[in-house]
Amino acid sequence: MGRFSPSFLIRNKQGTYYFRYIPPKIFTGYDDKRFEIRRSLQTSLKSHAVQRARRILVGVEALMLEFTMKGETTEHPIEWLRKTIDELIRKDEFERKQRQDFFSRILEEASKRLEAPLEVMEFKKAAATPRKSAQPRLVGLPAKRISEVINAYVIENRVHWREKTREENQFLLNLIVSVLGDRKVGSLTLEDMRIYKEAVLSIPKHRSKLPKYRNLSVKELLQMEIPEEERLSARNALKYLSRARTFFTWGRLNGYVKEDIGIVLTYKLPEREKKKRVPFSHTDLRKLIQSEEYKHGLHKEAHHFWLPLLGMFTGARLNELCQLHVNDIRRIRNIWVISIREGGDRKLKNKQSERDVPIHSKLLVSHLASRHRIKGKIRW
Repeated sequence: MGRFSPSFLIRNKQGTYYFRYIPPKIFTGYDDKRFEIRRSLQTSLKSHAVQRARRILVGVEALMLEFTMKGETTEHPIEWLRKTIDELIRKDEFERKQRQDFFSRILEEASKRLEAPLEVMEFKKAAATPRKSAQPRLVGLPAKRISEVINAYVIENRVHWREKTREENQFLLNLIVSVLGDRKVGSLTLEDMRIYKEAVLSIPKHRSKLPKYRNLSVKELLQMEIPEEERLSARNALKYLSRARTFFTWGRLNGYVKEDIGIVLTYKLPEREKKKRVPFSHTDLRKLIQSEEYKHGLHKEAHHFWLPLLGMFTGARLNELCQLHVNDIRRIRNIWVISIREGGDRKLKNKQSERDVPIHSKLLVSHLASRHRIKGKIRW
């Protein structure tokens, strides 16, 4: 039954409604509060059942008041109540049929006066107009294409992104257009996100480089059975999905999509993908430093010699070391340091990465002993 059905109405499993009455304890003398009287209303239509049940309830309450005012009686109260309810139901049914006959006569008389067949006077439901194909309504949403919204997203965030990050995000998000087509972004649904997610987990890695995939479109690739070992790694797939999810979250906040459809693009890395990279062991480092190149100065380029040593003695990131200039080596209070700063073509992971790293004495000795000395004004 509906949530707001009255207590005097109940429906059975077959859908038929019943009038339900729980006599007050003071009237019956019964201790069991669950005692009740039920009578079928012979209808499965709730609106009709409610009307009939209300009329019966009013009659029962009025007769019960009259019964209690009479005082003592030889008839058992429960039996009297059952008979009363049955009589009220019969009376209501009789009056319902009388009303039905009355309106039928009026309808028949009206049809004769109008000299029209009775069928014309029947109320018929209007033929249901065929519904158009289910297309999401873009009510209140700007009808922008996916590519247009991606461009707006990139333009807004380019002040926060480096050029490399911008190019990477543009490339990753363009896959959405390749898979789903350049549709109106407001029409995208959760099902579209599931399709995109399945596509990301199915496409091959290096699809623009490998000869057998290079000349195929994304849709053609998705129709192929790509071996699992040739698909994107779980970590790269996560990158595609997480960037897309961030994009659709931005789209929802900026009014391009109505709901958080990007929630479907969650993906958990397998346990094997969570393992950290194995660091160099002491044995590995000895083999590197005691190699023929270091023993006899056979390195062809200066950075081949310096980068492993700088990494070992400074703990700096490889990208930080590769973009060092000669003037980043300076002397502060008689201590030689490597000044890691952002500026020009030098980029750091974050602002907190700026620092001065003291140069280890062994690096100074290596500089004096090596033919791959840093060229410039700095003299060690």
